[in-house]
Amino acid sequence: MSINRYQIRFDQYGVGDSGSIEIPINMNYQLVDQDELVRTDFVALEVIKNTNPIIDYEKTRFKPAVINNTLISESNYVKYKLNFLNSSGQYNPNTYYSDLGFIDQDVRFRKKNFINSFLFLSFYDTDVPSTQRLISTITCYPKIDYSNYLITGQIVPVNTILSEFNLGNVMLNRNLNGQGFSIYHYKDEVTLSLPKNLYMRASFNNAKDGKTTLFMSTNNTTITIDNLIRTTEGTTNTNNVFTKYILKKTSIGYYYEIDTTYSNNVQINGNDYVVDLYETTVV
Repeated sequence: MSINRYQIRFDQYGVGDSGSIEIPINMNYQLVDQDELVRTDFVALEVIKNTNPIIDYEKTRFKPAVINNTLISESNYVKYKLNFLNSSGQYNPNTYYSDLGFIDQDVRFRKKNFINSFLFLSFYDTDVPSTQRLISTITCYPKIDYSNYLITGQIVPVNTILSEFNLGNVMLNRNLNGQGFSIYHYKDEVTLSLPKNLYMRASFNNAKDGKTTLFMSTNNTTITIDNLIRTTEGTTNTNNVFTKYILKKTSIGYYYEIDTTYSNNVQINGNDYVVDLYETTVV
């Protein structure tokens, strides 16, 4: 506060004399004692602006289901079928592990070149490659189930084992391959009125030959790179590289659907999902 200082000397007045100081009524003034105003209208607001928001990092499990309005049909299985190109540059009707270089002994003795091979699912927040952010990943390892055994107890030949990942609900059957059946995501990002979209791209890491194969969602072997990487969200076009997952919260739990209209590689068999993945090829 700026003030003018004045000094009054009493020795200028004689004994018994009196003096006076004139104060004009239009004298300017300044408010004082504004502590309460400062604390409520300034300090409190500054504290709020400088405090980081509370973020809930707790994740929850989203189970696969087919949802029709309020009717929820939980899925028991989710199958990922890997379709590789043959020597003619075409997709075989079925791809077996023998087509990927594996032999009977690799599977029979659970050699590391087999058990360390895996399907890698990467989930992004958008299908625009230039701006997308990686949200989460899932690693699925091959598992030999009962269908791969003969009556004698021996494993069937490797040229009869399809390159598929059959994922199931281990809460119902602990012998199933449960890694990747459910998706774990931040629960505060999904509300009753606001679902969450994730866009998945897959790759297969072959420990037998050390190769990593990228997959797309179309079996078009003559697709161009421009049509492969373009975004189709918000359009009627089908996407050629990503598979769309929709995370939802309902009154009874958390679920996810795999969109059957966003791309052409998703089918529903009963209440179960079948996802075809095709080795990437562009011209």
